[in-house]
Amino acid sequence: MAEVGILTSDECRERLPGPFLAAFLTEANICTDNEPTDSSICAGDSGAPVLIATGWRQTYNLLAIASWTVAPCGAGPSVHVRIAPHLDWILGVIASSRM
Repeated sequence: MAEVGILTSDECRERLPGPFLAAFLTEANICTDNEPTDSSICAGDSGAPVLIATGWRQTYNLLAIASWTVAPCGAGPSVHVRIAPHLDWILGVIASSRM
């Protein structure tokens, strides 16, 4: 597990190489910082969890899942898909699988 910072949408757009990749960012995305450790997602990491520690007991909550990054890995921010906008769909799939 790597500890990384979260970037604002504007910071993420500024760090992506060129406007082409920045055009793929949506409100459903969250970016993690690759600096100063060059920690990044890489090929095969799609779907990996992004966890956030909360509370004094450091309880972990699922914030997002890995989606894509700049090549080569570590050359820019990592882009993830936020869980919250899709939570109703996720819960619906879980509920229907229990039938």
